[in-house]
Amino acid sequence: MLSRARASLDARDSSRRALRRALRVALVVPLTLFALTHLPWVSQGALFGVFACLSLLVFADFTGPLPKRTAAYLMTTAAGIPLILVGAFAAGALWSSVLLMAAVAMLVGMLGVLRGLIASAQSALLLITVITLTASSPDQAAVDIAAWTIGGLTATAAAVLLWPARPNRPIRRHIAQALDAAADVVAARWGSEADEDMLRGARARFNEAVDALHDSYDGDLARPSGLTSTERALAELVDEISRLRYMQKWEDLAEHKDPVLQVAAQRLCQVTVESMRACSARLRGGHDPLSSKRLSVVRAQNLSDVADWLDSHSADVTAKRQQIDDMFPLRITNLVTTRVMDQTISLDPRPGDEPADPEGVGAASIQIKPRSKRQRLRAHLSWESPWFRNALRSAVALSISIAVAKSVTLEHPFWIVLGTLSALRFDALGTGRTARQALIGTGAGVLVGAILILLFGPDPQLWWLVFPAVLFLAAYTPGTFSLAIGQAAFSLVVIVLFSIVTPARLETATARVVDVALGLAISLLVSVLMWPRGVVQTLNKRFSEAMTTACDFYVASVDWMAGGAIDDRLLADFQIRSYRALDRATEALDLSIAQRPPQAIVLTQWTRFSNTVGHVDFAARIAPPAVELVKQRGPDRPIPDALVGPMLNGANDVRTRLQDVSRRWCEGQLTTGEDAAAPDPQATEFTVSAAVIRQRRVIDAYLDRPSTWRGTGADPRPVIATWLTDWTAMLDRSAQVLALSVRSEH
Repeated sequence: MLSRARASLDARDSSRRALRRALRVALVVPLTLFALTHLPWVSQGALFGVFACLSLLVFADFTGPLPKRTAAYLMTTAAGIPLILVGAFAAGALWSSVLLMAAVAMLVGMLGVLRGLIASAQSALLLITVITLTASSPDQAAVDIAAWTIGGLTATAAAVLLWPARPNRPIRRHIAQALDAAADVVAARWGSEADEDMLRGARARFNEAVDALHDSYDGDLARPSGLTSTERALAELVDEISRLRYMQKWEDLAEHKDPVLQVAAQRLCQVTVESMRACSARLRGGHDPLSSKRLSVVRAQNLSDVADWLDSHSADVTAKRQQIDDMFPLRITNLVTTRVMDQTISLDPRPGDEPADPEGVGAASIQIKPRSKRQRLRAHLSWESPWFRNALRSAVALSISIAVAKSVTLEHPFWIVLGTLSALRFDALGTGRTARQALIGTGAGVLVGAILILLFGPDPQLWWLVFPAVLFLAAYTPGTFSLAIGQAAFSLVVIVLFSIVTPARLETATARVVDVALGLAISLLVSVLMWPRGVVQTLNKRFSEAMTTACDFYVASVDWMAGGAIDDRLLADFQIRSYRALDRATEALDLSIAQRPPQAIVLTQWTRFSNTVGHVDFAARIAPPAVELVKQRGPDRPIPDALVGPMLNGANDVRTRLQDVSRRWCEGQLTTGEDAAAPDPQATEFTVSAAVIRQRRVIDAYLDRPSTWRGTGADPRPVIATWLTDWTAMLDRSAQVLALSVRSEH
């Protein structure tokens, strides 16, 4: 039995992170309380110091390298000081308390979209605001600030000195593993020793590595994601790794390879593989310099090689064009690897690093820049943003709780607000589930607390003896066991804490149940009245909007390349709209994953949809830089006049197909159970759209005519048009894959 229990605990806390946290809390919090209660003057604010230490060590529990963790604890402690100062003066009136609570909840909730430090500090900052508004006053503010500062500094020292976690970078490690596997795939497919058996094994390892990356990343609301340039680079790397897998699903068209093109592909492949492995080594702590310029140079040389071969080769034009088609996934893989290396350099710059020169001109130059924290925040200052809705709902619920707490006569009214805070989730169903668990846990904790009150009475020594044990449970159970167990442990901590500070009374336990039940009722009521369907149920609308704007952006990019009605300003507008809609949709999906909705909602299907929208947006962002490649060689537009119509028709056709399947996807019923698994491309018959067939025929006809190219060297425009057609064909294939997840109406 003991071995089974140990195995169960190992499975729940394999890294021993919860155990280290619980040991720190059990040792440090009692010492902090003892010291604060025996310090003259500061003893009046002892509870503020205890909650500072407890909230920072349990609710924040920052991760990452030791210097970064230390700074995070100190910054959160410092952020609490103005909250206490302002809150102490606002606490004197009901209206000012409500307004301050709403403002803090709204601000902290919106900043949570940046993840990382702010997301980890949210609970601690909200907690100190609640306690200040319900238990402080202007003449008490200095004492409370001093106690809070002592508690925060104590928590910082404990986190740094007592069993500090080693720098844990699972995302970097998973990215490095995925890059190594991707390098194996690229080498086995396009390298000088390409082998089908090696390719199958490498693809299996690559898929496993990408899945492991997303298991550690998706739905983690405390992950790094945008507060700093380093965090933004890490988030971009996760997107690029997924894009690498997407490119490996595109199969060759030609039955044979020309030796000249094979050599060109192998040269491009070699530099790509070496760059992937170099990025992986850097992510694992290596110091060798990285050069994205090398990737850009070899890609430009590859375009020249293919154009020269096309100009000098006299074989059947269709066969020639098919072999150009087959170079497409390798070139995009190389381009994505350039983005991977640029972001890897941003993570940890070293002497000798050479990032790639920005490609494109005019509006194209903004297409591949990382998303800044200002862009992320602006994208979510909208009624359509799940973060905005969640922040507003939290602000309303906590403000009502503050109003109720200050309007009733209770000994410790802040537990009403804490009850609201502990249960509020992203929808009424989620709030209902957490409210039920919180109430059950609170009831169980109160029952045990009542028994202890009857057994121990007012004897402080007995309460001091049990205090470390209940603290250990309260720190060990969050994230390791259910919410009910964690809430029971926390309820016990509260009862024991107040039994030490003031004589133990049975009313303390019963009042805790009443207060929390009232707070839970408020959170449930607000969730029912404000967006009761929650985040998950908005996925339809969010992704429908994202697909529409991404498709519009793709068509606008093709029109811009063709010299049509879209100018630089309009293209930038399309890009911004696409980014904002896609960001809101992916955040809604991520919040849904974090919420863990009922199994009837198959989030893996929405992840598939999200990936498709992201690929459409990516195709639109990388198409315009082709203009610069042509301008470097001559004055002609990147798409010849004879190909403009078919290119635009193809882009519009794939937009119609993607939007149609998006509408049926969002309005119809998705497959469930075994049918919800991702379709196997090898076992599915896909069709080529008439628009893509026409594009390829027009390109073949263009190749069969004398060239009108006025620039230097061979004409690169047929090659660029071919690869643009490949994007259209790939996106059309994605529409067919999505259609497989929609139930037939018949």
